[in-house]
Order: sequence, then structure tokens, then C-alpha cells
Amino acid sequence: MEFKKSVKLKMEQLFRDKDGLCILRLEDIDLNLILNKPYTNTFHELIFVTEGVLTHSIDGIENKITFPEICTLEEGHVHEILKIENIKGFFVRYNNEFIPSSGTSYKTTFYACFKGYLGDDNHQMMISSEEMNQCVNMFILLESEYLKASDFSLSKGIMQHLLIALVLILERRARIAQTERVSNTKNNEKVLYQAFVDLLEKHFLKEHNITFYAQKLGLSRRKLSEIIKRFTKKTAKRLHVERTMLEAKRLLAYSNLSLKQIAYELGYEHAPYFSNKFKDEFGLTPNQYRRGQDA
Repeated sequence: MEFKKSVKLKMEQLFRDKDGLCILRLEDIDLNLILNKPYTNTFHELIFVTEGVLTHSIDGIENKITFPEICTLEEGHVHEILKIENIKGFFVRYNNEFIPSSGTSYKTTFYACFKGYLGDDNHQMMISSEEMNQCVNMFILLESEYLKASDFSLSKGIMQHLLIALVLILERRARIAQTERVSNTKNNEKVLYQAFVDLLEKHFLKEHNITFYAQKLGLSRRKLSEIIKRFTKKTAKRLHVERTMLEAKRLLAYSNLSLKQIAYELGYEHAPYFSNKFKDEFGLTPNQYRRGQDA
């Protein structure tokens, strides 16, 4: 597969992002500049190899990415590139705020953060030739919009939804692969896990008590958290907090609602209580975060 040639990017350009998104071709990066230099990932990353081999480690576990494989890496992992061999492909990284703030469900948002089947422990997945072509086309469209110098706000909307489409294609492939290899017991737990995600999407604004979700699924609160933790390494309560705080950041960044109105939208009776929860989570008050977005 042939791609256009371009100048190698310098180290200081490697992780430069536009409003929470960075798109690069692997062949355009002088990866030798970052070999054996581990970093803690603060974005979500997609690495798609179309030619060659990339050897890397995630949290100290070494693996290779070859064609036609895609690697998904959610935030919080320690990533290190160890070796490259005639590499070509695409690298995409984005933060939670880049995910569309409207027009998508929380379940879609959950997938975009690699918390669905894509978030399973191996981080890498083989894809079919048809899916490979779809992914390459998506990457090229993303890159085209990303490189446009004019009217970035309009391009951003296009890129957000292209990214969601790409993630959903990969989530579908991951779901098929997982269904083929898990046992009935594990598959049943995965069904419960996805059912919890659906319930969270519908009720997280008003239902803050995890007992509500457990009862809906016919489980004890403890059993529900055990299942959720098995797939995400987090408790059900923690996922609810993360979802609520993500919505808070979106409302602060993209709406003109007052702090009191945002607190009410999120199911908090008192704005000061919401402010304290937000500061505990991010180290900033809601107003400080909003001012930072306007800067």
C-alpha cells in the first residue's frame, strides 16, 4: 500500500495536538528519537501498522504490532517504543474532551474511551482486509481534515464524527473476536457489563446510587462491582463518577449554563457540593476549569 512521502517530524512536534487531537503517519516520525523512552499516556491512542513491525511495551509487557493489526491504548498506561522495522501506518491520539459533546450516546462515548470490548487486556487486534481498507480510508479522511489550515472549527466537527465511526468499526470487530473466544460464563459477565453501560447511559444524571443499577440487573451491589472491576479495573461507583465528571467538563466547556444549573443537570442538589466533587477529581474548581477553556 503506497502513501505519500513527507518530511520527518521532530521530537517536539511528535505529541503536539490540535484541540485534543493529534494525527500522524508512522513513517513521518523519526521514532529513533523516542526509542526506549517510556512515557505515561495521558491521551487515548490508536496505532495502525500497514507495513513493517513496531515492537513496544505496555506497562512492561512487550509485544509487536504487525500488519494488519491495530493497537488501542487508553490513558494511564506506561508506553515504550522498543524497536522499529520499515514502519508505515497511522498514529492517532485524543483526549476525552475531543469526543463529541452532543449527538452521541454515553455508550458511544464509553467505546471511544476504549472501555468496551476494545479495552480488553491485550490492547491489540487483527482485523480483516475489508476492515483494514475501511480503517485506512478513515485515517486518510481524518488526516485530510486535520491538515486543513482554514475553518478548523468545522473540520473539528467532521473529525469528531469520523473518529467515532472508526472506533465503532473497531469495537464491532473486537466484540466479534471476544465472543468467539470467551467461555459461556465470561460471556454472561460481559453481557451484564454491557447492560450496566446501557443503564448508566440512561440514568447516570439522576441515579447516583449504585444499588439502583445492581437491582436493575438482579445483582448485589458487591457482585456488580466485582464484574465491572474484572473488565475495567474500576468499581461501578468509580465509572459513575468518571461519567458524571466528564459530562461536567463538557457542560462547562461547551454550554453557557450557570454553575447552579450544571449542578442540577448532573443530579446534585447543591452547587457547592458539586464544586467540591469537581475539585477533588481534577484539582480545579469548575470556574477555574471553565476560564481555562475560554483562554
